[in-house]
Amino acid sequence: MTRLASASAALAYQRAWFTQLREATAGGEDFALVNADAPQEILRAMGIPYVVNQWWASIVTAKQVAGDSLEAVARSGYPDDSRQYDVLALGSRSLSADAAPWGGLPKPRFVIAELSGDATGKVFEAWTDDSETEFFPYERTAAVTPSGPWWELAPRRWEHVFGRERIELMAAENRLLIEFLEERTGRTFEPARLVEVMDLINEQEELNRQTRDLIAAARPTPVRVSDTIPAVMIPQWHRGSEWGRDAAGALRDEVAGLVSSGASVAQDERLRLMWVGRGLWGDTSVYRRFEDEFGAVFVWSMYLAIAADGYIRYGDDPIEALAARFVGITDLLYAPARAAVVRQGGQGSRRGRRGAPRRRRRPRCGLHHPGSGGGGGARAGDPRQQRGSADPRSGGGRGCDGALRVDPRVVGVRAVPAGGSEPARRPADGQRDGAAGGVTLLYLIKQVELAIRARLEAETRGVGLTVVQYTAMTVLERRPGLTSAELAKNSFVRAQSMATVTAELEERELISRRVDPAHHRHLLLSVTPAGLALLDRLRPAVDWIEEQMVSALSETDVERLRRTLQYCRFSLGGGWPH
Repeated sequence: MTRLASASAALAYQRAWFTQLREATAGGEDFALVNADAPQEILRAMGIPYVVNQWWASIVTAKQVAGDSLEAVARSGYPDDSRQYDVLALGSRSLSADAAPWGGLPKPRFVIAELSGDATGKVFEAWTDDSETEFFPYERTAAVTPSGPWWELAPRRWEHVFGRERIELMAAENRLLIEFLEERTGRTFEPARLVEVMDLINEQEELNRQTRDLIAAARPTPVRVSDTIPAVMIPQWHRGSEWGRDAAGALRDEVAGLVSSGASVAQDERLRLMWVGRGLWGDTSVYRRFEDEFGAVFVWSMYLAIAADGYIRYGDDPIEALAARFVGITDLLYAPARAAVVRQGGQGSRRGRRGAPRRRRRPRCGLHHPGSGGGGGARAGDPRQQRGSADPRSGGGRGCDGALRVDPRVVGVRAVPAGGSEPARRPADGQRDGAAGGVTLLYLIKQVELAIRARLEAETRGVGLTVVQYTAMTVLERRPGLTSAELAKNSFVRAQSMATVTAELEERELISRRVDPAHHRHLLLSVTPAGLALLDRLRPAVDWIEEQMVSALSETDVERLRRTLQYCRFSLGGGWPH
């Protein structure tokens, strides 16, 4: 299969964006270089352009000038074998105009990073040898043991995962960064703008979560990590923008289409592998060679996994929510046992997320800490040695000297039987296939639907609406400008029935019609102010019905139920819920 359209679009966008950045900085605009573990959202909210250090390192490596950049670091008197991925941007300053990727990285006004170790601080302090560049450091706090499954708790119950004291410290540092930037740029920080940025990011990461789950459940594997990595990573560096959100949606839709069509990256898929650590930018064909020789497909990368589970944060205070996003990002990023590892299987596959997460032991070889220049489960070592250094054939390469070794004990390799499913399990006593206690899931879902409808009818009847009329109005409230046929499809009724429904609502002046300027034969429907007022009147009662329905469930159970229902609908060909 060819490269994903969403990946190609992301790469094209990034190149055009970087060209514009170079033009803006040439005209005197300030910009920041930010490490991936520091909050970029504050810069986004203040309109300060920035480049992420790790992204630029990937470009330096992909363009085969990592060796030259590290030699420049050594000539400056710094070690070239420590924090290599962090230091590549620093070394790239010395590249000639002809050799520098994409015209070269402009001189940053600010560098921002978390002090994840003594070496990290020295890497970014080195930028201040230019008197026009200032360094703002964030402290690195010690990890705490989460009181429950972090991937379920982190979006809303951050304190249970990261600890109150850690979050408060980073929130205070966020406020110091805001003061630092306001004093030096003359810009004003607007809290409401940060709220908008955080909302867009949560939308983007929810889309990434859907993509992750689609790939995990698909048999066979529909996409390569060499495609999903840029399609996820580049929009991640534009988190908080509408483009970043829309790019994540485009990837989700493209993957959903591939799953529906039965697309496969390997004709004879026998193994699924995890790529733990940064991408092998110098030679992405490595992933393909595993497919060709062994039917082994890399189905997981940290980029999609951390986007799906590591960034979503909901809360009333955007400064604290932002702190909760970054205070433990390194704890999660470099610990494969904490990642959303998916247990492989066919029909009825289960996500293997049971029990408390365990801290990863650092092995002698194979899994090298990404921050120290290593790679992942299939190790990407010294960037100077990446091209041509990996051989997937028996023996796995040269191990710790910068080549590639795959060890099933550390990379989470699991064999999938031919046909892609696990052995069937015998039903428990008193059960029959497809049923629990003699009641099928289809019957249970129908019972829930009827119970909801009875409650809704009792409420809508009081304002002179039917449940179908109420449903149609709520659909138009979320998606104004639908045609009658589109409204019928989204309200679960036939087009003929919807004609009667809309006529009655229009007669009561609860909805209105207007001619579609692009298609004059189409009439577009919207809820009127009177209709919106009626929906507001019903909202507390409808919210109460939903609260009653899930009153026996925890917040975690509710979110799990929501996602499960979404995938049930998708599996039956209903597409994604709007």
